[in-house]
Amino acid sequence: LDLLRRDFLSDVNAAVAQAGYALVFEADGLNCVVRNLKEASREVHHRVTAEAQSASVEAREISLLQRDVEMLSGKFRERQETLRHGAYSDLTQIRDEALKKVKAISQTNFGIQKKAIETIAKKDPTEISESEDHFPSPPERSSSRRKARQ
Repeated sequence: LDLLRRDFLSDVNAAVAQAGYALVFEADGLNCVVRNLKEASREVHHRVTAEAQSASVEAREISLLQRDVEMLSGKFRERQETLRHGAYSDLTQIRDEALKKVKAISQTNFGIQKKAIETIAKKDPTEISESEDHFPSPPERSSSRRKARQ
């Protein structure tokens, strides 16, 4: 009986040991899977965090660049207006100076014509008929030019 009992206990111990080994190996395999999942989880977390930070930085940079573009657009418009007004005033000044010179030349020319006609009239009064207008008036700024502009 004792032998039978020892045999039975040794069979039970062997069965329990074999089941225990299987459970130990299964637990070890599951621990390995858990470690791999934790590692993958950390890696995914790190990647997502880095992408979120990168997107955040890019969004800030885009925001700063948009603000810079708006600021520079405003400065460009201001500079363009300044140049436009400066060019307009320069061109107006040049036009006025040219008109003054033309007026001075025409007045000088008018005086020279008048003297020439008087000289001719003194030499031969029959050459000049009184109905003709030999003394054109100096050019003035006419309103027809203003009307044409409008």
